[in-house]
Amino acid sequence: MADEGHATTQYCLGNMYYWGRGVPKDRRQAAQWYRRAAEQGHAVAQLDLGNAYRWGEGVEQDLSRTAHWWRTAADQNYPAAQFNLGTLYYFASAAACRATRQWRWNGTERPRRTAMPPPTSS
Repeated sequence: MADEGHATTQYCLGNMYYWGRGVPKDRRQAAQWYRRAAEQGHAVAQLDLGNAYRWGEGVEQDLSRTAHWWRTAADQNYPAAQFNLGTLYYFASAAACRATRQWRWNGTERPRRTAMPPPTSS
């Protein structure tokens, strides 16, 4: 049924590969099955595919893809995805603020340029 496009079966097969239940543990295969289900709108598969991208399990770590899949599931009112997405945005914002503060506190802030040079005395 998974090969026939049944999203729930594809998601379950992804879980089997993720956990190694009845098949060898294979995070790459898990991500591939999660993707098939996620592309059909399966919210839990979208969440788990986002998790795979978040932690680099079976796929290359990619926070923009993490956000995409979590947002897609969150748009379906899936609470776990809404929580994860909110947490991702919160910590991303906090990290940006910390980086900005650190840049300023290190004294590396570039001086402001004035429109005209200061007058020289003659």
